[in-house]
Amino acid sequence: MTGRASRTLRGLLPAIRLCLCFLLLTLLAASSVLAAGMRVQPGGVLLQNVPVGQSHRLRMPLTVFNDDDEPHAVAVSAHRPSEVNSKCPVGYEDIPEPGWVSFSEDTVEVPANGTASVGMFIEVPGEDRWKNQHWSVTIAVRSRPGEGQALSLALYPRFEIESVADSEAGPPAGQCSVVPSVVDVAGIRAGSPAAASLVLWNRTEAAQRCTLRVLAKPQEKQRPVVALSDGMSWMPDASWVALSAADVTLEPGEPTRVGLEVAVPAGKENSGGAWEAVVLVEFEKGPARFCRLRVRTLREETPSSTDAPRERRGAGTGGG
Repeated sequence: MTGRASRTLRGLLPAIRLCLCFLLLTLLAASSVLAAGMRVQPGGVLLQNVPVGQSHRLRMPLTVFNDDDEPHAVAVSAHRPSEVNSKCPVGYEDIPEPGWVSFSEDTVEVPANGTASVGMFIEVPGEDRWKNQHWSVTIAVRSRPGEGQALSLALYPRFEIESVADSEAGPPAGQCSVVPSVVDVAGIRAGSPAAASLVLWNRTEAAQRCTLRVLAKPQEKQRPVVALSDGMSWMPDASWVALSAADVTLEPGEPTRVGLEVAVPAGKENSGGAWEAVVLVEFEKGPARFCRLRVRTLREETPSSTDAPRERRGAGTGGG
């Protein structure tokens, strides 16, 4: 390159940079407008008690909102979160097979300034090892570029799936697990302790150390580690639950039982609802697992004057 050409190129560099910046800003602006034109509901949901061995239809369909003045063809598909650079929440892992999630339609036409919905189905194979599981699945919602459009939009709502809990199920899938995934302690009296238990599984080839802790109501403005189940209230105090062991070494291939003692303080009767806490199990190697602990107390009824037993006439058995 001659000196004159080199000087000319150096002189053009500021203009080239300006053009590149303008092009980048234009693309970003177009992407932002397109992103603002499409929404999806639900944006994420917790699905619990999902059965195995049968097709389970979600009560709420996946609805796509198109705020654009042009119609859009939108494709939906299921993926492992790791496939779309997304992380699973604490206690969950990638769904083993995204094909377990299906849709009434794989592609839907969303009218201009309108909506379209697709039904969602989950069918987990009917094997005991798929019970007591916590999975995440990411749903890709992708619009196809219309005529004259160079950009498309992809939204990725994530769904958490909790398969049906079963304390009698055999060894679950996965290297380290907790069985059952839900422990129900119902019909207890405030002030009277009740016993329960869970089983920890280590299906690796080496001993595995783990620690257990009870998570109750988070502090104000503190985000819970695990989302609360619908219709439940957080247990007010983790001290209501005592663990028989908080630090356990699991031998390979062997189940280990850990006892729970639940003691609701007197005067803390739960009227018309239920408390939930989470027993979080953190393994030395591998992701954490958890069990939901649900507690219901008997309602204490105060006898009134109308409830007082009436005086019987006569005396003795069969007295008149």
